[in-house]
Amino acid sequence: MKPRINVYVQPEELRKVDRLAAKSGVSRSGLVELALGQYLEEGGLPGSEELILRRLDRLGRQFGRLERDLTILLETKALFIRYFLTMTPPLPVEDREAASAKGQQRFEEFVTFLGRRLAEGNGLTARVMEQLQGEETDLFSLNPGEADHAGGA
Repeated sequence: MKPRINVYVQPEELRKVDRLAAKSGVSRSGLVELALGQYLEEGGLPGSEELILRRLDRLGRQFGRLERDLTILLETKALFIRYFLTMTPPLPVEDREAASAKGQQRFEEFVTFLGRRLAEGNGLTARVMEQLQGEETDLFSLNPGEADHAGGA
């Protein structure tokens, strides 16, 4: 003999149980027992594995975008540094102290401005990335127009 339990359910849930029991030819008790067994075997909420997999997929896509954005930012910085170092002429010895002081002042202003932009949350990087995502061509290709022909052949 099976132990008896009493549970409370919402009226709509009871109507669903009654409809399914009538449709499948199983008693209320049998249907609830099957549903409870399935729930306990699967380890939790129905569809929880699907929810977790969808969340993992979304996290994977977000990680991919972050990785791409970081690669773009690092390449941009490297190109700028390379350009700056190859194109900036050396300063005469007598101008170096004044240039260093001016550089320190500009750096402090830059850091203040950067902090303000980050606090606002609407930085230039986000706008540039939005524009790049809307482009059809590969702006980082060594051969212009390469991306235009890649999928067409």
